[in-house]
Amino acid sequence: MQDSDIATPAQQQRALWLSSFAFTVCFAVWTIFSIIGIQIKKDLGLNETAFGLLIATPVYKASFSGALKTVLDLLPERALSHKVVLPMATGGSIAHMLAVDYALKPVLSALKAQEMLHGIFAVDSQIAYGEGSALAQLAPELEQRLVGADAEGLAAGRARISDEEWVAMGGPLDDAEYNARFKRYFGIELI
Repeated sequence: MQDSDIATPAQQQRALWLSSFAFTVCFAVWTIFSIIGIQIKKDLGLNETAFGLLIATPVYKASFSGALKTVLDLLPERALSHKVVLPMATGGSIAHMLAVDYALKPVLSALKAQEMLHGIFAVDSQIAYGEGSALAQLAPELEQRLVGADAEGLAAGRARISDEEWVAMGGPLDDAEYNARFKRYFGIELI
């Protein structure tokens, strides 16, 4: 093993914090959607398959974390078929940005993710970790990309079902009404 392969204590701590942040983002999204998801599902007329999956990981040595690999290894071969998937990664510099496209997306494709959104990469400097009980703060451009990805994911989920199924679930067939509901939740106009 060469000396360049050994991570310094600062690099180890950074990897730990990035890993913790990625887990926190996944857990926060899951928690938020478990709380408001029922109302969003009702208002937008979504069914169970219309919701997507966010997969987030820190980048370490140009690839995703071993913890995520372990979880993905436990999934059956077609676990992500008919799912909308948003890959997300965090890293220390933009030098790791391609890890989403060249490390994470091929694995998700092998799990048959048919609808894969554009990945999001966040540089460490775009995340201000809160101290004590303070919450982490995201840079405005990162927040905009996350909201845009949410919008893209919901639109992709809507596109996967027929108009008849959509109306049967209470979804508006009128584009203006759908856009108004979407804007109320995400602050983005689709049309």
